[in-house]
Amino acid sequence: MLRQRLAESLRGRVGIYQARYRHSREELGRIWIEVDKVEVASFTTTGALRRRRELTDDLMEANNSWGSTAAYHQADHDALELLNRAGEQSDYVAWDDLESYLSLPIEQALTSTNPLIRSLAVVDRRIGKRRLKSLRISKRDHPLTFSLYSLRCDAEGIIPSALDV
Repeated sequence: MLRQRLAESLRGRVGIYQARYRHSREELGRIWIEVDKVEVASFTTTGALRRRRELTDDLMEANNSWGSTAAYHQADHDALELLNRAGEQSDYVAWDDLESYLSLPIEQALTSTNPLIRSLAVVDRRIGKRRLKSLRISKRDHPLTFSLYSLRCDAEGIIPSALDV
């Protein structure tokens, strides 16, 4: 279904894949996005858990809060929020986001604060050339969103209006 949403100009260039490792603990897996056969984004449970723990520890250290269970839970919550905003998530969360994306109107997907959903929106066939030209996506946006927007503009022969901002 995601493949059908992809703009015609990007078919064969952008791919979204999933792997599930049956014999691993809890059947962990990953989801990844490729552009021209090069992986540009990856969502794995083990990587997300490792990064969450590192960030939680960093927050505990920065606040000098070691020894407090309540402070640890707050730091863990804050770390999860930061990672979600940055688009660093597990394959389970990415899978939920992909499912959500399929039921969103394109306007909602384009204005989403979720980097994965917004990134998919810029390569969606429901976005025409005129709309693509009017989007204000810059280097300040999430790197995946900016990268896919640049790719789509190039594939459509469009000079984006806010690319260098």
